[in-house]
Amino acid sequence: SPRDLQVLAHPALRASFIASTRESLRQGTSGYAYDNLAWLPDWTFDLADVHCPVHLWYGTDDRFAPLAHGRYLADHLPAAHLTVREGYGHLGIMEHLDDVLSTLTGAGAR
Repeated sequence: SPRDLQVLAHPALRASFIASTRESLRQGTSGYAYDNLAWLPDWTFDLADVHCPVHLWYGTDDRFAPLAHGRYLADHLPAAHLTVREGYGHLGIMEHLDDVLSTLTGAGAR
């Protein structure tokens, strides 16, 4: 998306993206492949059985993980919280990492 190109134009964010991508593939591509299978039906478990909190962050202009998928997950995971960022793409999380980390560590909990 145009927003993702802006993120990658920032030298520090581009370097971080490259480093995290390399790290994510360091032990092989199985995790990446399984992540892509999540788009297909017939998961090996029922989403309704996942009762832990699940935080979903999606951008409206994400061309890799469409918002429709996030809405589906939010509708089927009992403890899901969906955050939608208007105009952001797949790399939008890099622009809001402080918010994401605060949420995941409980620092943002009220």
